[in-house]
Amino acid sequence: MKTILVIDNNETFRVILADWLRTEGFYPITAENGFEGIQLARSHCPDLVLCDVNMPEMNGVEVLKQLRNDRNTLRIPFFFLTSDRSLNLSLIQQLGATGIIKKDAEIDKLRQALVQCQN
Repeated sequence: MKTILVIDNNETFRVILADWLRTEGFYPITAENGFEGIQLARSHCPDLVLCDVNMPEMNGVEVLKQLRNDRNTLRIPFFFLTSDRSLNLSLIQQLGATGIIKKDAEIDKLRQALVQCQN
């Protein structure tokens, strides 16, 4: 079973997404902030990371930078989750993210990320 790390400060969103991932056959682990997310990524080495962009204390960009600077987490596919439509995909990819998934409308894109994770 593939492990998916969900990092998001919104508890309701985290729980709903984790429940949905379970129904899709994945093993979700969740973190409520970037610091916890980095620790979980290092200890569990998930198959995929789904991370909110805008979080207090440490935003998703900083989480990505930390994971990309660690040889143990360097190659984990990393998707930003966001409601912000103004994010620049090419800039995000330059930072090392795999892609962006809009929280409110891109369930198909999320499914594609999960299929990629399974391969």
